[in-house]
Amino acid sequence: MSQLQFQVELPRTKPTLPSESCADFFDREHDVLVLDVENQVIKFAWDIATPGAGRREIRIYAPSAWAFYFQQPMPKISEEDVYRLILPNRDLRSTELKRILACSSDHIHNLKPLFVTTREPRQEDGPNSFSVFSRASLVDFLRSRRLS
Repeated sequence: MSQLQFQVELPRTKPTLPSESCADFFDREHDVLVLDVENQVIKFAWDIATPGAGRREIRIYAPSAWAFYFQQPMPKISEEDVYRLILPNRDLRSTELKRILACSSDHIHNLKPLFVTTREPRQEDGPNSFSVFSRASLVDFLRSRRLS
């Protein structure tokens, strides 16, 4: 019996992936995947749960997840390099952060007190209003929430 080979196009729009999605895709128990993160088998993961949440909200740097899945070594990369790759070198809109952290706008709204807001939503933005957060505060948040 031969094994099928598939070319996989890696996602480019979401630099982090929810641990639940990785567990499903990798056909792995979520608790085992969390242990892989805690034991640093999977590098660059963060808990983005809101303060007081009863459960973790783990996000994994997508290239780390794919390296793990394809059993390839993660390229040598520093934490600073990862932040440069996932966060633009400017303040970010809440809508951008939602995509980067692969979470809901409600989740971003609940995390808002943990960030430095450089621009509040404006009425003229209409139904697509957004806040703008300081990039430095986002990096500080991720550093403080890093699991591996």
